[in-house]
Amino acid sequence: MRKTLFFLWLILVFVFLPLTALAAPLDEIQEYDITVDVRDDGTLDIKYHIVWKVLDSDAEGPLKWVKIGIPNRHVDEIKALSDNIKKIKYSDNGGDFVRIDFKESYGADSVINIDFSLHQSYMYTVNDSTVNYAFTPGWFDDIHVNTIKIRWNGKSVLSSDSGAAEGDYLVWSGSLAAGEKKTVNVSYKTEDLNVDLKKQTEHVASVSENHHKAAAWFGILFAVGILILQLVRKSRSKYKGGFGRSGFIGGIGGRCACVSSCACACACACACAGGGRAGCSAKNFYGASVDTEKLKNAVERTRQKNEQ
Repeated sequence: MRKTLFFLWLILVFVFLPLTALAAPLDEIQEYDITVDVRDDGTLDIKYHIVWKVLDSDAEGPLKWVKIGIPNRHVDEIKALSDNIKKIKYSDNGGDFVRIDFKESYGADSVINIDFSLHQSYMYTVNDSTVNYAFTPGWFDDIHVNTIKIRWNGKSVLSSDSGAAEGDYLVWSGSLAAGEKKTVNVSYKTEDLNVDLKKQTEHVASVSENHHKAAAWFGILFAVGILILQLVRKSRSKYKGGFGRSGFIGGIGGRCACVSSCACACACACACAGGGRAGCSAKNFYGASVDTEKLKNAVERTRQKNEQ
């Protein structure tokens, strides 16, 4: 099973990686602010503020919706806080996300403020004397984050790896290169929180792993199918384009980062998916982008060689 998955991923990497490396970024995140307040039962109220700039709307079309990675599927009370949001909901297409559809489309040089909040469970681990959090917000595989700031309510906190504070909040800040992640660690005394031992992150891990393995299989097979379809179409008729940013949903961009990247195999409550636009896809396949123009040229060169 694992060997089969490995070889399938290896094939996709060799096919898509050279094309991905040449693709220019379509977006940048100017600000990425996350504010966390802990309830008495150890669950988290998380508020997001994202300033998203569209750099290019010609290559893949305008920005119509985005998906932001969240820790796991145990989420509720998802609320839009900015008036440019038409619809907001949980999505498990390729991982765990909040999907946001905008009221309008945004072209190049547009700057969009995205504000929303949610209630998140299964976020802690418990030992004999402490309740511990290791929280990694959703990250962006193909998008640079100019500034990230994570604020965590410092009330009753026993220890943390924060190096600063703003009023009642512990603060972590910096910037993130494309694909880079930031984890914050916070601990409480067990007597300061009324947590449910059955809602530790370890109890959601097995369910999430099976869910995301199935998603990974689907993503691999779907990506291979799309590639074959493009090659067949090209061989039969004149090429007519690829996938629009809002028209392509899924792809191997739905990798579960908890399975492949989290040090504690999802038990660390990290965000189980990177974020992105239009089906987790900044350039058709999020995390393994396909430049359809370069694919078209490659197919054309192959056809010409075969005709010689």
